[in-house]
Amino acid sequence: MAMVRRQSSMIRTHRQVRAYNSQAELSEVLAQPELLAPIVWECILTNRPFNDITFPPTKDSIGGDNKFVKRWRRSPDYGGPQSVLFLENQGAVSSDVVQGELGDCYFLGALSIVASRYALFKQIFVPTGLYHLGVYTVRFYKDGMWRMVTVDDQIPCGGNGLPCFGRNRHKKESWVVIAEKAYAKLHHSYHNMDGENGGNIGDALVDLTGGIPEEIHFAQCPQDVKSGLVFKKMLEYHRKGYLLGCGLAPNRQWQAKLGIMENHAYSIIDVREIKSTLLVQLRNPYAKESWKGAWSSSSEVWNQHFSLLLNHSKSGDDDKGVFWMSYYDLVRHFNILFVCKVLDEERWHHSIFRSAFFTSNKTAGGSSDTSRWRDNTQYSLSVNEDDTRIVMSLSQSDTRISFNEKAWYQDIGIYVGTAPGFGVRRIATPPG
Repeated sequence: MAMVRRQSSMIRTHRQVRAYNSQAELSEVLAQPELLAPIVWECILTNRPFNDITFPPTKDSIGGDNKFVKRWRRSPDYGGPQSVLFLENQGAVSSDVVQGELGDCYFLGALSIVASRYALFKQIFVPTGLYHLGVYTVRFYKDGMWRMVTVDDQIPCGGNGLPCFGRNRHKKESWVVIAEKAYAKLHHSYHNMDGENGGNIGDALVDLTGGIPEEIHFAQCPQDVKSGLVFKKMLEYHRKGYLLGCGLAPNRQWQAKLGIMENHAYSIIDVREIKSTLLVQLRNPYAKESWKGAWSSSSEVWNQHFSLLLNHSKSGDDDKGVFWMSYYDLVRHFNILFVCKVLDEERWHHSIFRSAFFTSNKTAGGSSDTSRWRDNTQYSLSVNEDDTRIVMSLSQSDTRISFNEKAWYQDIGIYVGTAPGFGVRRIATPPG
């Protein structure tokens, strides 16, 4: 009975602490105790914390053998009896996120970006008030819908008894390991969320926020990169509250140098233009490697003026993976910019249309240079108000969720054209 009273008390506490944006959001959270009632009942009957049998502490949840995983431990076992989801004096901050022995830098990088935006971050963890039972519910936006993932706090640990994958900088805090475990469960195993099996920081940002993705490949817009137009876009996106990240896919033109890691995701924390100096602040969740060029912590280009404006010290934040670099170094050492456009739901209307490309029923007509292009699925859109902005995004299901296998994607595209005449009619000829 004491456990039930404590649960009720914690739910009331969360209601007081959290501000809800709508009645629908509040109803969604308050429905969780009903959905989690069987878990609570089992914990009361056994007098034990939650044991998630759908994602058990075995090598099946890891996705096979892993030399770094020696045992599974609960967060109070490695963090102490005072371990919490968030440290009370600071909450969640980007520098909390530390990468371990799993190639999920794209997810951890995205998580550290979202951690800097409280309005977005608070949507991820559902405050059910059951943390004392080892019950955590995390929300992800996947395949066009929000999905609730409930996990326990049994975490894969190494020989030192600490989490061997993603972790918090303070071992008493556990929100990083819980979010990572929930994301692993969503994809059926930790192995499936390794970067070698699919995923990038742009996709992870969408999964965490429900935003609209965009990728800018520097090789495809060399004039915009050289003229600084890409930086102006970055500055505008940052001011709008969009989320940014970058990466280096190695090729003959771009190779890893001066501490930058290839096939690795970096968070973009800040974008500044100061007296024609274009600067970008980044964070590497794998903090063992950091930028060693101009504007790094030990660089000679720092002066008192810039140090004061950017709150920089010579000791720097290298141990947290945070560093500054110039925009022109950014486009020399990285080749992809990831953007997640988080739109204000009060100002935008959101619609989702689900379809599929099938050759059997002639809904896969191919690209615009084929004779069957007209067979592709078509939608008619009418805009009746002036000065209306429309954002379109075409996506496909993540095979790691649908089929529990390595991510693979078909080449798909979308063509936006003007329908001839009035009324509804199909476009019959390819674009000229």
